[in-house]
Amino acid sequence: MVSLLVLLLLLSFTAHAAIYKWIDDEGVTHFSDQPQAVGAQQITVLSLQSYQSSQPLLEPPFTQIESADEISSAYQSIMITAPADQATLRNNYGTVNVSVSLEPALVANDRLQLLLDAVIIEQPQHTMSFYLEGIDPGTHELSVQVIDSADQVIAESEAVTFYLHRFFIKN
Repeated sequence: MVSLLVLLLLLSFTAHAAIYKWIDDEGVTHFSDQPQAVGAQQITVLSLQSYQSSQPLLEPPFTQIESADEISSAYQSIMITAPADQATLRNNYGTVNVSVSLEPALVANDRLQLLLDAVIIEQPQHTMSFYLEGIDPGTHELSVQVIDSADQVIAESEAVTFYLHRFFIKN
């Protein structure tokens, strides 16, 4: 396990350098960018996969809307996509990841506000996901509201019901 960690660390620092592997007298496998012992073998490391996002992750997905008519009918669809309606979640820490889908994208000054059991539990935010902690076991209802720059609710999702259970061992 340690040798795997060492290999991964070496890979992160030596993108195009040669990697050598050898086993010492005690049977421990070592990796290095230079052969440290007689019989060290040069190994071939496959190139790492990477992904480059076309947009910065911290930018909110804003849409510019100019007229009042466009604002009143701006959101055609707002829904909670995770957890799914009637989902059973098992988590001993009471954590729940909530994802929201919104059509069209969020307008520049609008924010999303999450409600758990009809109570606002998060400050309005520009992101489409929420991370909840410390939720008690039981049946819960989630909904999300779109709040405009004047702190008025301009759209609200249908409520999603989920069931939170904790793992336990019966004796």
